[in-house]
Amino acid sequence: MKFAIKLIFLFLILNSACGQSEKPAAIVFPKPTGSVSDFSNIYSSAEEKVLDSIIRTFEKRTSMEIKILSLDSTMTTLEGFNSYILRLAGAWQVGKKEGKDNGVLIGISPSLQRVRITNGLGVEKSLTDMDTKRVLDDLMFPEFRNGSYFNGTRLGVEELIRVLEKQK
Repeated sequence: MKFAIKLIFLFLILNSACGQSEKPAAIVFPKPTGSVSDFSNIYSSAEEKVLDSIIRTFEKRTSMEIKILSLDSTMTTLEGFNSYILRLAGAWQVGKKEGKDNGVLIGISPSLQRVRITNGLGVEKSLTDMDTKRVLDDLMFPEFRNGSYFNGTRLGVEELIRVLEKQK
């Protein structure tokens, strides 16, 4: 009988301890450093300037916004990569100027071997999932596999711009 009471008591303690969970810590996103936020250092300074120039020229012609983010392995996990990019796009308010939600965020993590292009609702009709898949598969991934992150990113950005300008 004493054993049964001890067992029930132990069960109640464990059950109440397991039922209490802490809220996950709020994610603190890094501040963008410009059109290109290269936190994994995959671009040289000159390459960043070229990408930034392409993007800024496009943004001056349109009301659309493009941001490039390279992540290091400490910023997210393999499983959390897609969610991180989506939430970061919201935190950075990519494409939220004038309330149009017409931005594109390109997230690249060489260490996790992941890339994601996230479109705002304002560009979904112009830049479809099929378009972004084609840009990734045909232009970016082949260059990334060869270690040329700059070339892959540049080709991808130029094609995204071409598609977006054609549809506007």
